[in-house]
Amino acid sequence: MAVMYVDMGGMDLDEYITILEEGDATGIRRARINGMDAVLYDIEDEDTAVVSFAVDGGYNLELSFRPVSDEAFEDMMLYTAFSVRPVE
Repeated sequence: MAVMYVDMGGMDLDEYITILEEGDATGIRRARINGMDAVLYDIEDEDTAVVSFAVDGGYNLELSFRPVSDEAFEDMMLYTAFSVRPVE
């Protein structure tokens, strides 16, 4: 698992989805997790799944999980993604 805080350069989630669609990402979908907008996608060639949360200040909090082929992957991804909460 990797956690990254990514400067999106002013890009919103719709623009990010467009870039993902032009690249190697598959299974791209929007979600709302704990009141936060997110994009979920897979990078099949790298056996990786990503949950990318839009956060304040033009940044995304990206959680990358691999290997997707591991049987424990889904539980770890769901528990971790659903533990992210907005700062109030």
